[in-house]
Amino acid sequence: MLLIHTALLSTGKIQDKHIAQIAEELQQWQIVASNLGFGEMGIENIETNHRSPAGQRMAFLRKWIARDGNAATYEKLSEVLEKLGEQGAAERIRRIAGELPLWQLVAKKLWHGAEQYRGDGDQAYSTGRSKDGISE
Repeated sequence: MLLIHTALLSTGKIQDKHIAQIAEELQQWQIVASNLGFGEMGIENIETNHRSPAGQRMAFLRKWIARDGNAATYEKLSEVLEKLGEQGAAERIRRIAGELPLWQLVAKKLWHGAEQYRGDGDQAYSTGRSKDGISE
Protein backbone atom coordinates (compact mmCIF):
# COMPACT_ATOMS: atom_id res chain seq x y z
CA MET A 1 0.00 0.00 0.00
CA LEU A 2 2.80 2.43 0.82
CA LEU A 3 4.41 1.73 -2.55
CA ILE A 4 1.26 2.88 -4.34
CA HIS A 5 1.22 6.15 -2.43
CA THR A 6 4.94 6.69 -3.00
CA ALA A 7 4.43 6.14 -6.72
CA LEU A 8 1.60 8.67 -6.79
CA LEU A 9 3.70 11.14 -4.86
CA SER A 10 6.73 10.78 -7.12
CA THR A 11 4.71 11.68 -10.20
CA GLY A 12 3.29 14.84 -8.65
CA LYS A 13 4.90 18.05 -9.83
CA ILE A 14 5.16 20.61 -7.06
CA GLN A 15 2.17 22.92 -7.25
CA ASP A 16 2.42 26.70 -6.99
CA LYS A 17 -0.01 26.73 -4.06
CA HIS A 18 2.53 24.77 -1.98
CA ILE A 19 5.68 26.79 -2.73
CA ALA A 20 5.48 28.99 0.38
CA GLN A 21 4.86 26.00 2.67
CA ILE A 22 7.70 24.01 1.14
CA ALA A 23 10.05 26.99 1.25
CA GLU A 24 9.68 27.05 5.04
CA GLU A 25 11.17 23.54 5.14
CA LEU A 26 14.29 24.49 3.16
CA GLN A 27 16.40 26.26 5.77
CA GLN A 28 19.57 25.16 3.95
CA TRP A 29 18.19 25.69 0.47
CA GLN A 30 21.64 26.28 -1.05
CA ILE A 31 22.72 22.71 -0.24
CA VAL A 32 19.43 21.36 -1.58
CA ALA A 33 19.88 23.44 -4.74
CA SER A 34 23.40 22.11 -5.22
CA ASN A 35 22.12 18.54 -4.86
CA LEU A 36 19.51 19.27 -7.51
CA GLY A 37 22.15 20.42 -9.99
CA PHE A 38 22.28 24.17 -9.41
CA GLY A 39 25.76 25.63 -9.77
CA GLU A 40 27.40 28.26 -7.59
CA MET A 41 26.53 31.05 -10.04
CA GLY A 42 22.85 30.09 -10.07
CA ILE A 43 22.75 30.01 -6.27
CA GLU A 44 24.59 33.34 -6.00
CA ASN A 45 22.18 34.86 -8.53
CA ILE A 46 19.22 33.91 -6.34
CA GLU A 47 20.95 35.28 -3.23
CA THR A 48 21.76 38.56 -5.00
CA ASN A 49 18.30 39.09 -6.46
CA HIS A 50 16.35 38.17 -3.33
CA ARG A 51 17.39 39.72 -0.04
CA SER A 52 15.28 37.79 2.44
CA PRO A 53 15.96 34.11 3.17
CA ALA A 54 12.28 33.32 2.59
CA GLY A 55 12.40 35.06 -0.79
CA GLN A 56 15.56 33.15 -1.71
CA ARG A 57 13.95 29.81 -0.84
CA MET A 58 10.84 30.59 -2.86
CA ALA A 59 12.89 31.86 -5.82
CA PHE A 60 14.97 28.68 -5.77
CA LEU A 61 11.84 26.50 -5.83
CA ARG A 62 10.33 28.48 -8.71
CA LYS A 63 13.57 28.25 -10.72
CA TRP A 64 13.85 24.52 -10.07
CA ILE A 65 10.23 23.94 -11.13
CA ALA A 66 10.71 26.07 -14.26
CA ARG A 67 13.93 24.25 -15.13
CA ASP A 68 12.84 20.66 -14.41
CA GLY A 69 9.12 20.87 -15.17
CA ASN A 70 7.29 17.65 -14.32
CA ALA A 71 10.50 16.18 -12.85
CA ALA A 72 10.37 18.78 -10.02
CA THR A 73 8.33 16.56 -7.72
CA TYR A 74 7.56 16.42 -4.04
CA GLU A 75 9.24 13.02 -3.90
CA LYS A 76 12.44 14.18 -5.61
CA LEU A 77 12.75 17.04 -3.14
CA SER A 78 11.97 14.69 -0.24
CA GLU A 79 14.64 12.24 -1.43
CA VAL A 80 17.27 15.00 -1.51
CA LEU A 81 16.29 16.14 1.98
CA GLU A 82 16.52 12.58 3.29
CA LYS A 83 19.94 12.20 1.69
CA LEU A 84 21.00 15.33 3.59
CA GLY A 85 19.69 13.92 6.87
CA GLU A 86 16.56 16.09 6.94
CA GLN A 87 13.99 13.31 7.42
CA GLY A 88 11.55 15.54 9.28
CA ALA A 89 11.47 18.11 6.49
CA ALA A 90 11.12 15.35 3.90
CA GLU A 91 8.10 13.91 5.68
CA ARG A 92 6.50 17.34 6.09
CA ILE A 93 6.86 17.91 2.34
CA ARG A 94 5.17 14.58 1.70
CA ARG A 95 2.35 15.72 3.99
CA ILE A 96 2.09 19.01 2.08
CA ALA A 97 1.72 16.98 -1.11
CA GLY A 98 -1.41 15.49 0.43
CA GLU A 99 -0.69 11.97 -0.78
CA LEU A 100 0.34 10.40 2.50
CA PRO A 101 -1.91 10.75 5.54
CA LEU A 102 -0.14 11.20 8.86
CA TRP A 103 -0.88 7.63 9.99
CA GLN A 104 0.92 6.25 6.91
CA LEU A 105 3.97 8.42 7.59
CA VAL A 106 4.10 7.06 11.13
CA ALA A 107 3.61 3.49 9.92
CA LYS A 108 6.31 3.96 7.29
CA LYS A 109 8.71 5.29 9.92
CA LEU A 110 8.01 2.36 12.23
CA TRP A 111 8.12 -0.21 9.45
CA HIS A 112 11.48 0.94 8.18
CA GLY A 113 12.78 1.18 11.72
CA ALA A 114 14.18 4.68 11.79
CA GLU A 115 17.19 4.58 14.05
CA GLN A 116 16.56 7.99 15.61
CA TYR A 117 13.33 6.70 17.15
CA ARG A 118 14.92 3.52 18.48
CA GLY A 119 15.87 3.98 22.08
CA ASP A 120 15.28 0.62 23.73
CA GLY A 121 18.36 -1.14 22.32
CA ASP A 122 16.21 -3.54 20.31
CA GLN A 123 18.25 -4.46 17.24
CA ALA A 124 15.19 -5.69 15.30
CA TYR A 125 14.66 -2.18 13.94
CA SER A 126 18.06 -1.94 12.29
CA THR A 127 17.94 -5.41 10.70
CA GLY A 128 15.20 -4.60 8.20
CA ARG A 129 12.67 -6.58 10.19
CA SER A 130 9.76 -5.34 12.19
CA LYS A 131 9.77 -5.94 15.90
CA ASP A 132 7.69 -9.08 15.43
CA GLY A 133 10.31 -10.51 13.01
CA ILE A 134 8.46 -10.04 9.72
CA SER A 135 10.82 -9.18 6.85
CA GLU A 136 10.23 -6.10 4.76
